Amino acid sequence: MRKIDCPAGGWIGLPDEWFGEHAVRREEAQRKSEGLPDVFQTWTIALSLLEDWGGIPGLDGNPENWDFSMKSWPLLNWISKTVFADLDVALRFPKVWPGSSQDGSMKTIEPEMKPGD
Repeated sequence: MRKIDCPAGGWIGLPDEWFGEHAVRREEAQRKSEGLPDVFQTWTIALSLLEDWGGIPGLDGNPENWDFSMKSWPLLNWISKTVFADLDVALRFPKVWPGSSQDGSMKTIEPEMKPGD
């Protein structure tokens, strides 16, 4: 688990590596949060992907019992952005295309970056 310090105090724990179990947890959290406003669904999903958290002011007890309307929006937004940014980076693989070599090896093609990317 990777501990990331929270600007409000405490920390969140992101997985060392993202696995299929995290996809299952994401889908389960999405299903359980149906009917909630979109922003609350996002927070629910982000929290479900955390390995752990500790010492963050106002985030005590089981999140399933929380009244999200009484939680700090900036804090929950920071958690969501941190979780989803880490997951986004982890899910990026370089594109691999068959090379022009006769031995059948593969070569990696990096995407072109455009100004402003």
